[in-house]
Amino acid sequence: MEISPSQHGAPTRSQQDSTRGEARLSKPTYLPEDLTAELEIRVRALYADKSVLPQHNFEHVLQVREAVKPLIERCEKAGIPIDRVALDHAILLHDLLYAVDHQKLGFESKEALSADYAEKLLLELGAPLEHARKVKEIILATHHQKEPQTPEEILIRAADLSNLAGDYKSFRATTHRLHEESRINGNAGISFQEFVVRSYRFLSFFTASQLELTDGARTSDGKSEWHENVFSNLQRLHAEAFGTEEQSVLVIVGREALDRVMLEPPRAG
Repeated sequence: MEISPSQHGAPTRSQQDSTRGEARLSKPTYLPEDLTAELEIRVRALYADKSVLPQHNFEHVLQVREAVKPLIERCEKAGIPIDRVALDHAILLHDLLYAVDHQKLGFESKEALSADYAEKLLLELGAPLEHARKVKEIILATHHQKEPQTPEEILIRAADLSNLAGDYKSFRATTHRLHEESRINGNAGISFQEFVVRSYRFLSFFTASQLELTDGARTSDGKSEWHENVFSNLQRLHAEAFGTEEQSVLVIVGREALDRVMLEPPRAG
């Protein structure tokens, strides 16, 4: 069975081969009993309220948890081992300190701040150093400029971005939550139109990567189904924001950039 990001994604056999040298990363380490339960209790209390972060709150964590389940199943059916516990801990912690000013604390990104805190918290709760570091690396893979390498890193990235290529209603709702989040946190004057333009540019970092995860996840004309779905959502959002179906220069340039990515052959690892 072919698996693609549009079907929730999973690493290919070729990607499994490419990470064979890092096979230890997919082997769960010994963890104290009930660590996950204790971790979830701790992080639920630390995530910001919806009134502060309409999108990056604990509800988002639960959504990512659900999105990753079919990905894990497809990987394991394909013979690709997944460290379920490390992946779950990374999902629980990946946006934990999103409301904190990371630059004031000397971190280059929100992901780096959350990853650093995650490692320290896991060690405090009794997790082995190997596990804590693994979780830290998985969280770092959620940064838009990081290229995920291990199966766990690929899966958290796919689950975290699952709404991009999903149904338009979900994509639109997420965009409006992010717009409101931006307004609450220092950009009160930003219009929805301006936010759409900024989002389009920002999303280009994600869509500019070759994210196709199987050799067969291509349309009849050789393009990536995932990228096609993402661009379709972006087009509809642009039309809604500006009240026209006419394509702007931004859309046209974005289309050309995505075409270059989509026509690349699937990565072999």
